[in-house]
Amino acid sequence: MNTTARMQAGFVAGAALYTLGQSCTLLFQWLLVRQFGLQGYGEVGLAHLWLMSVLFVADLGYASWFLREDPASPDWGDRWRRALFHRLLATLFLDLVWTAAAWWSYGGQGNAFEYTIAVLPATLLGLVGYSAPLLAQGKRLLGFAVQQVAMPVAILAWLVLHLHPESAGAAGAGLAVSVGYLVQALVNVAAFGMRWQLLCPSPGRSRQMLGMSLQLSLMGMVGTLHDRLTPLLLAAIAPAFLPIYLMIGYLVNGASGVFNQFNRLLLIEARSEVGERWATALISLVLGFSALGMQLLVAVIDAAGTAEQRAWIVWVAPVLAAGMVILPSSVLSALLIGRHRETALLRVLLLGFLCSGLLQLAAAAWTAPQWLLWARLLCLLGMAGAALRLCGLWLNLGGYAALLSVLLAAALWSSPVGRGIAAILLLATAWKAWRHHNLLRASARSARWRAISW
Repeated sequence: MNTTARMQAGFVAGAALYTLGQSCTLLFQWLLVRQFGLQGYGEVGLAHLWLMSVLFVADLGYASWFLREDPASPDWGDRWRRALFHRLLATLFLDLVWTAAAWWSYGGQGNAFEYTIAVLPATLLGLVGYSAPLLAQGKRLLGFAVQQVAMPVAILAWLVLHLHPESAGAAGAGLAVSVGYLVQALVNVAAFGMRWQLLCPSPGRSRQMLGMSLQLSLMGMVGTLHDRLTPLLLAAIAPAFLPIYLMIGYLVNGASGVFNQFNRLLLIEARSEVGERWATALISLVLGFSALGMQLLVAVIDAAGTAEQRAWIVWVAPVLAAGMVILPSSVLSALLIGRHRETALLRVLLLGFLCSGLLQLAAAAWTAPQWLLWARLLCLLGMAGAALRLCGLWLNLGGYAALLSVLLAAALWSSPVGRGIAAILLLATAWKAWRHHNLLRASARSARWRAISW
C-alpha cells in the first residue's frame, strides 16, 4: 500500500474511531444526567471536565512530539521514560491542585467531591498510552483504537455498578471511569508488545526534550485560553447570543476532532510531498465547501427565514466563518510541527492570540459584540495567512475568490449587490477548482522551506 492509500485508510479509520469514542463520551454524560438530574450533573459534569483538562495539560505536548520519533531508534525507550517522568510530576501536581480546589469548593463532601476522588486514579492510568508510537510505526488502526477504549468500558462498568444501589452514586461513576482507564492502559501495554520497562519513569537529563514538548503544549493551552475568552465576554455583553455561540462551538469542535485524527497522520508525513498534497487538498475542500455553504445559508435565510433568524444571521455568519478558518489552520499547524517549525508557529500564535484578545476586550469595553466577533475572525485569518507563508503555500485565485465569497456573504448578506458579487466569486472558485483540482499553490520557495524543516 502506497503512502497516499495509507493516509486515506488511516484518516477514515481515525475519523470512525474518534466518532465512536465521542459517541460513548456523550452517552456516558447522558447517563450522568439521568442519574443526578440537570442540577446535579452540573457539578459532576464539571468534575469530569477537570479530568479531561488534567489529562490534556499533563501530557505536556509529548503526544505530538513522539509522533515524529522512530520507536526503533536505540535510545527511544530512554526518551519515553524521561517523558513519562515529566508527565507524572505534572499529573501529581495538577491532581493536588484539583483535589484542594474540590475540597475548598465542596467542603469534602457531595457528589462532585466523591466523583473527583474516585476518578483520580484515571489521571495516572491515562499516562499509559502508546497511540503516538504505534502511529509512528505505521499501525494506523491500532494506534487510533487504543485511545478510544476507556469510555466504552466505563459505560459497561457503570451499568454493572448500577446493579448494586449502594455503588450507583457519584463515587461509583468515578470508579467506572477509573476502571475504563485501567482497561485502556492494559490494552495499550499489550498492543505495544508488553514492554513493561517503559512504565518506569526516568529522571534523566532531558532539558532540551522537555523544552520542545512544552512548546507544543503551550500552543494548545494558549489556543484553549483564547477559545474560552470569547464566550466569557459574550456572557457579559450579549448573553442572549451565548447559547447559539456555544452550540456552534460544539459543532466546530466536533469537526476539529475529526480533523485532528488526520493531523496526527500528517505529523508523520509532513516532510513528504504526499503529506503536503493531502494537506492542500483538504484545505481546498474546506474553503470550497465553506464558500458554498455560506451562500446557501444566507440564501435560505433571506428567502424563508423568520424575523428572529434574520436578526441572528449577522451574529452567526462571522462565527461560522471563523470555524472555516480554524479547521484548515489546524492542518497547517500539523504541517509545521511535523517539519520541526513549532518555534516559528508559536511566535505567530502568541502574537495573533494577543492581538485578538486585546481587540476583543476593547470591543467588549465598548459593548460592541459584533465587532468582537469580527475582530476574532480577522485575527484568525491573519494567523492562518502567516502559517500558510511558513509552509511555503499560497492561495491561488480560486482560493482568494472562495475566501472573499465567504467574507462578503457574512458581512453583506442583506445586500443584493454583496450577495451577487459573492455568488460570482463562488463561480470563479468552482472554475479554478475544476481546472486545477486545488485552491492552493506552492510558492517558489516551498522546496526550500521543506529543506529547512528537515
